[in-house]
Amino acid sequence: MSQQSEGKTQIVELPARWLLAGCVVAAVLVSVLGALRPLPVWLLGVEMLLTVLALFVVGSIRYRLDKNALTYGAALVVVATFW
Repeated sequence: MSQQSEGKTQIVELPARWLLAGCVVAAVLVSVLGALRPLPVWLLGVEMLLTVLALFVVGSIRYRLDKNALTYGAALVVVATFW
C-alpha cells in the first residue's frame, strides 16, 4: 500500500515571512503602478477572490500557513490598491 492510501499525508509548512515579503513587494508595485496610471476597478475584485481562494488552499489538510500572515499580507495589498 502507498502512503496516500494509508491515510498518511505529508504536511507542507509554508513560510509566513516569505508570504509577507511577497505581499510587501506586491503592495509597493501596486502603489507605484497606481501613481503612474489609474488602476482598473476589477483588480480589487481579483485581489479579494485570490485572498479567499488562498485561505481555502492553506486551510486544507496538506498545506499549512499562518492564517494571520495571509490575512494581513492580503490586507496590505488591498489597502495599497485603495490608496
